[in-house]
Amino acid sequence: MRDRRQGAIVNIAGMIAFSGPAPHEQLPRRAVYAGALAHLVAMSQTLSAELEGTGVKGSRSFARASSPPNSTSDRAWT
Repeated sequence: MRDRRQGAIVNIAGMIAFSGPAPHEQLPRRAVYAGALAHLVAMSQTLSAELEGTGVKGSRSFARASSPPNSTSDRAWT
């Protein structure tokens, strides 16, 4: 992409990346998953800055839950 001076890198992260202050009862056992998504957000921001001026765009998009997640729900995330 850099050789062609065009392209796009799109990373998809969930809003759970920002769920640190949420009560444990609402979002139990999320530390590893939320941490991985937070890393993806930070990496995307850094990559975008590093690619500035190369013609390659770096961006991130955030998926939202179709319904509030809970331990008894098997609903799909969108």
